[in-house]
Amino acid sequence: MSWPIVKFSDLIRLSQNGFGARRGEGTPNVVLRLADIDSAAWTVSTTDLREINMSIKDRAKYYLDHDDLLVVRVNGSPLIAGRMVPYAGPKGFAFCDHFIRFQLVAQADSKFIAYQFKHRQVRSQVERGMVSTAGQHTVSQRTFEKITVELPPLSEQHRIVAAIETHFSCLDAAVASLTRAKANVKRARASVLKAAVEGRLVPTEAELARAEGRDYEPASELLARILVERKAAHEAAQDGAKRQKKYVEPVAPETEGLPELPEGWCWATPGQLGSGEHYDLAIGPFGSNLKVPDYRDAGVPLIFVRNVRAEQYTGMDDKFIGHQKADELIAHRVKGGDIVITKMGEPPGDASLYPRTALDGIITADVIKWTTARVLPAVYYVYATGSSLIKRQFVDVTQGVAQKKVSLERFRRIAYPIPPLAEQHHIVAEVERHFSVLDVLDTTLKTNLARCARLRQSILKRAFEGRLVPVGAVSIEEASSLPQGTLDLSYIQENNAL
Repeated sequence: MSWPIVKFSDLIRLSQNGFGARRGEGTPNVVLRLADIDSAAWTVSTTDLREINMSIKDRAKYYLDHDDLLVVRVNGSPLIAGRMVPYAGPKGFAFCDHFIRFQLVAQADSKFIAYQFKHRQVRSQVERGMVSTAGQHTVSQRTFEKITVELPPLSEQHRIVAAIETHFSCLDAAVASLTRAKANVKRARASVLKAAVEGRLVPTEAELARAEGRDYEPASELLARILVERKAAHEAAQDGAKRQKKYVEPVAPETEGLPELPEGWCWATPGQLGSGEHYDLAIGPFGSNLKVPDYRDAGVPLIFVRNVRAEQYTGMDDKFIGHQKADELIAHRVKGGDIVITKMGEPPGDASLYPRTALDGIITADVIKWTTARVLPAVYYVYATGSSLIKRQFVDVTQGVAQKKVSLERFRRIAYPIPPLAEQHHIVAEVERHFSVLDVLDTTLKTNLARCARLRQSILKRAFEGRLVPVGAVSIEEASSLPQGTLDLSYIQENNAL
């Protein structure tokens, strides 16, 4: 099926940027922001809306009507900038200058046009006209002047929209079900970690020892042994040193308000559980010590917040520094098996194990490095950091408004639940057994969500190739209402002859 191809500009009756004032005269009126509109789902929020005083003249100019098309004019994501939304929200709302509003001629169904702008063929035209500056991606009214769309007769547009929405409603239900399942997987992972740090995931070492009639080393004795070894490591490092550094006992945990631990467990802080080596707890260098001009295409990898995800190190070695610079930053060096934790985020506290096979790296400013005592399985402390018990403590010690951060000194004081050593290994094995099952399920759900996205594009492709609904007869009268010069009579006669 071949439909007339028209310039989108020929279909525009009105185009304008939104209301740009942040203060005004008049009475309060809702002015929609980017955060108020879901540009993917085409929904408008009705809560937490911003009101700005608007004059009667401005209201008349910026009030939204049903079937207006709102385009995201500027956004930090190139995937969101240029998205088109047919407005179906409450009447009486205005729109801010982060949007462009288009009103179309009567011969164009606004939803039909908006669906075309979701299709790759038209979306690619938008992306070619996009301007990117300082991390912001922008389209303008002029961006749309040269964009072309297909325009079947109006009755056929209506049928196509109805067919698309029938298919999409089925897809939406499938996506919602898959999304709920993914949320359940996430909750299941959290439940596993919660049980792990509460002594409910595996039989405790105290229970096993009683059942087997044997002794065991409780966590308190393990901690005492680590502290002795930690002090010895410090003193060994002082041998022959010109400047002797006094050993400072690590801070003990504040346990008031913390839950009761299982038999044989105890509380300990990251400082107490460190290896005792210089800089076993460290943060990245201040900005003046590591600048962008220091970056190289190869050398010693840098570790950024973006590399650290919950229980998973992404390994994006895309920034390096030279070996000489790395030697200057020895206090910030990370080795395989160290724990890396984000000290900035919403909230901070994502932790992962730096791969044992990875080259030594250097952490950047918003990453914490934690080298645990050698006897400890570091991965247990990665899992513990991901538990709700530790996350709550991170929230308690986080400061900042625009950027939430936790300092190294506050992190040193977080209380970790410590099981006996053998039990730590058992917990790690059981967490990984559960996670391996959940990972397979999560991968399957991601695959099916990706299939839904591809199927959505396939539906649009069929729709705009004229293969989604049967082609109906088109009248000469309907054709004559189309924009001047967009359609010739041969198209009408051919379709009426079918």
